[in-house]
Parts: sequence; structure tokens; C-alpha cells
Amino acid sequence: MRLANMFQLIDKLKTFTFFKLTTIYLRYLIGFAFVFASVVKIKGERFTTLPTDTPVGYF
Repeated sequence: MRLANMFQLIDKLKTFTFFKLTTIYLRYLIGFAFVFASVVKIKGERFTTLPTDTPVGYF
């Protein structure tokens, strides 16, 4: 029963414009964070400055 109530609440929230815009904003924000973090690898640089003789640096 609780799961059904949760789905009803989610369906009701989907009708509000505020929640739609918030969801779109958060998706773009997360996407931008991934693109921003990957610029280092696109440039061909390493993520860290750890030496490759440690397991974390080698990974």
C-alpha cells in the first residue's frame, strides 16, 4: 500500500510546473558537472598526480 501511495504522490507532483522545471534544471546541472569533470581527460591529462607505482595511481 505504501508503494502505491508513493507512486500517486509522484504522479501528482509531475503535474506541477515547478517540479518539471526543477527536474530539467537538475538534469542539466548534473550533465554539466560530468562534462566539466571530463575536460581534463579530453585534454589528454591524468586525473591525479599520483605516481603509477601505487595501485590507485596505476588505475
